[in-house]
Amino acid sequence: MKAVPDKVLDVLKRVKKDYPRGYLELRRARNGFYLYNSHSVWNSEKKRPDKRPLYLGRVTMEGVFLPSGARRVNTVDRDSFEYGNCVLAYGFLSDVHELLSDYTGFADELVAMGVLRAVSPGPVRLYRSKWEKLYLSRLLSVNLEKTRAGKILYETGKNVSWWYRFFSRLIDEGDMLIYDVSSVTSYSEGLKLAEKGHNTDHDQNNQVRVLLAFSTGKGLPVAMDVGYGSMKDIKTIRGFLDNLPRRGRVGLILDRGFSGYRFFDDLNEEGIDFIVPLHKDFKIIPERVEWSGYMEYHGRNLRYAQAETRYGTLHMFEDPLLMGDQLNILTRNMASGGMSVEDYEKRRRMAGIIPLLTNTGLKSPQVYDLYKTRGEVEQAFDSVKNYLDTDTTYMQRPETVRGLMFVTFLASRIYFNIIKRLYATKNAGEYSVEEVLFELGKIEKLVDNKTGHEQYLRIPAKAVKILDLFKDQIPMEQK
Repeated sequence: MKAVPDKVLDVLKRVKKDYPRGYLELRRARNGFYLYNSHSVWNSEKKRPDKRPLYLGRVTMEGVFLPSGARRVNTVDRDSFEYGNCVLAYGFLSDVHELLSDYTGFADELVAMGVLRAVSPGPVRLYRSKWEKLYLSRLLSVNLEKTRAGKILYETGKNVSWWYRFFSRLIDEGDMLIYDVSSVTSYSEGLKLAEKGHNTDHDQNNQVRVLLAFSTGKGLPVAMDVGYGSMKDIKTIRGFLDNLPRRGRVGLILDRGFSGYRFFDDLNEEGIDFIVPLHKDFKIIPERVEWSGYMEYHGRNLRYAQAETRYGTLHMFEDPLLMGDQLNILTRNMASGGMSVEDYEKRRRMAGIIPLLTNTGLKSPQVYDLYKTRGEVEQAFDSVKNYLDTDTTYMQRPETVRGLMFVTFLASRIYFNIIKRLYATKNAGEYSVEEVLFELGKIEKLVDNKTGHEQYLRIPAKAVKILDLFKDQIPMEQK
């Protein structure tokens, strides 16, 4: 065989990451190569292994990989496509698309599914028909037919070794990461990941644990993964830290589920910064607090104090509004006989007080601001789950669920990028993310494939207003 062009060999290296089993085989064709994933299966009758080649697709001399069954660019003489929504969504994933190409041969398909999951959430079986309505389908030639899309999700969820190397490139040194664990209800009887476990809604259905790491510096998700439903929160974070390649010192903003003296020692030994709210019965919390300063937060004045412990600095904040609410609840419980006077007096001492333990060396106001950011992200993540339809899954195989969660991670990057822009332009109260994408979907392009002429259909007034917020992300040139 004649020498294989370097561009074709580059494709071979990328695709090989998604097929660690067997070996990849190139067969020369007239205008390129055919690519197969070959593996051996034992033939009990012939008493020898048989080679089973699986056709993956064609590789052109220019290094373009055309997967098996890939749909050609639209050949209808004239058609209209949704333009504004998919172009905006892809613009917020273009940096990730470039990074993904270093780790998987399915970068185009995963990005396409991430865009779809953001602009038009729905089941995988509808991906192809929804994709064909988007103008982006003219720029990315991918096959999202049900069987093909399912296979890509399966392969992505099976080969997770590259995930954390990819995630590490999204995390800056010294960044503080909000780490959150959520539950996704599963109605699939055959899904091994789904187990009964703790969740805030006390749901007794089988569930899958979903973890999210969110960068406070970038204001974006930087990692997402799934685990067994019965797995405790503290075990998920140990797995997260073990899998994540170190990129200098990073920090974690956690919830009360991660509070434990041994865990604090581990984080300190690993050189990992943390901010963790404590349960109010922790012994390192002093009985008497000497308040040392005041700060303002969203129009409320809070007192704060700090004390050094062997695990880090303990910052305590007294919120008068929270104190009033908690005292009312305590008084009502005591009056109804649900609490003794002794218990009431013990709990009254800590009413309205928020204890935060940290080893960051930050001052009290900075620690409190970072902690409150966590609450805002949790609320936004709940919205993401509901909008992207990740709160339930009927899938049978854990690999496919993992692959779908990776696509959801990409879609969540789009979601939070839009949120950031809405807050930056002071339009968060005016438009929701769903409304932005829905209205921008009304910006359509009419395409004449015979002449190559493209023109925009009439743009509604509301879409024009939203377009003005994202005009740097949505090119509006005529062809």
